[in-house]
Amino acid sequence: MKKYLFNKLSLFNKFKLNRENSILSIFLDKKCLFFHIPKTAGVSISRSLFGDIKWGHRNVNFYKMYYGEKVFNSLYKFCFVRNPYKRLYSAYKFLKQGGINNQDLSFSKSHLQEYKSFNEFVLKGLEKEEIMNWVHFKPQYTFVCDENDNIVMDFVGKIETLNEDFNTICNHLNIEAELQNLNIGTVKKNNFSEEIKTIIKLKYQKDFNLFYPDL
Repeated sequence: MKKYLFNKLSLFNKFKLNRENSILSIFLDKKCLFFHIPKTAGVSISRSLFGDIKWGHRNVNFYKMYYGEKVFNSLYKFCFVRNPYKRLYSAYKFLKQGGINNQDLSFSKSHLQEYKSFNEFVLKGLEKEEIMNWVHFKPQYTFVCDENDNIVMDFVGKIETLNEDFNTICNHLNIEAELQNLNIGTVKKNNFSEEIKTIIKLKYQKDFNLFYPDL
């Protein structure tokens, strides 16, 4: 436990030291916080608004610790979410193809290689803790909710209305930007059986309740 806390503190201090000219300083300059949930067009949105600066998938607790409660509360916080069925399928296909870095590739080889289809992955893979804890498969609410599962965002955009919601963000931030379509996977409608949809809904129930109650 002590080693875990030490490693977390070391990582946090590393971010502090590298604050200048990073996305963290850009957020302060723009007076906003973009919460990049995996497989929700985050790369396109981030590059369109902030430039080609690589950044990970951080949650509410990280930003509260980094900026402090007062600054955190003063920033305009926004995110984008996606239909949980399609997001899971997109994440699965993305990682099966090797992902975007060595960590993704290693995870895919270790944990996804055995599954020959998405249906098999849902039926067997979602039962495994190590899969559900991987960043691309974590429920969306875990990135943008507090410890009481309350959404702390000022604006929640949706992939289904991406262009309209992106323009809403630009207008609020007073930024002129054109949305770049990068790394946005498409999923055809009606691709999932009722059995598969039921399993996914059970695993991502809070995402459905908070963001897609009508699905």
